[in-house]
Amino acid sequence: MASRGTSRRPAAVAAEADTGDVTGPEQLVDDGPRLGRRRTWVVLAVVLVVLVGLGVLRFGGSQPDTAPAPAPAPTLPGESSTDPRAWPDDLPPGTLLVGGGGQVVGLDASTGALAIAPVGLEPAGTVLTVLADGVLVWRPGGRGTRLLAVDGLAPRTVRGGLRSATSFLPGPDGRVWATDTSRERATTWRLIDWRGRTARTVDVPRPVVGDGAGGFLEVGRREVRPVFPLVERRAEPGDLVATGPDGHVVRSCAEGECRFTLVRRDGTTEDLDTAVGDDTSAGTLSPGNGLLAVTEKVGGRSTIRVSVVATGEVKEIFPSTRQTADDAVWLDDRWLALLSEERLVLYDTTEERVVTPRVSIDGPGPLAWRPA
Repeated sequence: MASRGTSRRPAAVAAEADTGDVTGPEQLVDDGPRLGRRRTWVVLAVVLVVLVGLGVLRFGGSQPDTAPAPAPAPTLPGESSTDPRAWPDDLPPGTLLVGGGGQVVGLDASTGALAIAPVGLEPAGTVLTVLADGVLVWRPGGRGTRLLAVDGLAPRTVRGGLRSATSFLPGPDGRVWATDTSRERATTWRLIDWRGRTARTVDVPRPVVGDGAGGFLEVGRREVRPVFPLVERRAEPGDLVATGPDGHVVRSCAEGECRFTLVRRDGTTEDLDTAVGDDTSAGTLSPGNGLLAVTEKVGGRSTIRVSVVATGEVKEIFPSTRQTADDAVWLDDRWLALLSEERLVLYDTTEERVVTPRVSIDGPGPLAWRPA
């Protein structure tokens, strides 16, 4: 311990203790500056090392932050997700039915929850017709009709007039119109409930289509006439373009010019400026007659065109691989469900959102909507 302490003893103190040496002061003057210079260089070296170390740590030698990133805040009920594939949380309540791949998929509009029922019918030509507490799955001209309950899509037995019918149209009060004849002239349509019981019959001399409100329209050569309910018997000249719960659109063309007419449910009419072209195969009107979705060909490609009825303003155009009346269905006066390029699409016409939900359906076919 003593030798360690002596080694740290300053040279100036040792010289001061030896007073007999006449050269002592000269040595003090001479050695003091040398010691000061060494201290200065040592201090500078230490400072330089510290500065260099700090620089390395700051710019190149710092370790990456391995702490986990904060998780994104969950979407709360009532908040819309910005993910274009997330199921929307502001759809109207009900069940969206999608056929495809020999099965029917029921989607709960509130949650997107799936219910699947195998039906054994190929998607080509399959039709879904909603009735009280269920949906009919059928193919025109065939007798392989399936009846499914909407809740869980459980199969039910087809009874009475439903069993023998070969064609169906949506009827009022949760019933369907059914016929079992393929005659081109007079056809008898029966209004039937899900138990197969007939409520009434209507004889129609020409082909009919559903009017979007539980009745039907007689479609003749260049004219359209309401058949049930009988608002008026006068036929509207032209071709049927679209139907909806509150009216239908007729197009009449002469000398290269076409006139489009909205026929409301009460029988009143209004001429329209629309974005509908000459090659329209099917269309549907939103509740309240505010919006129109039609299937038509543009440049050889099939598209679904959504426009404003009153002004003809085009809201959106979707590519389509099919050309049937059930490629698009209105869930309400805001939301449209449609099939585009073999995918299910939900279109919000108010906020102009396009949602492609994460729903895997093999070759999606017809659509149907059953409100809660």
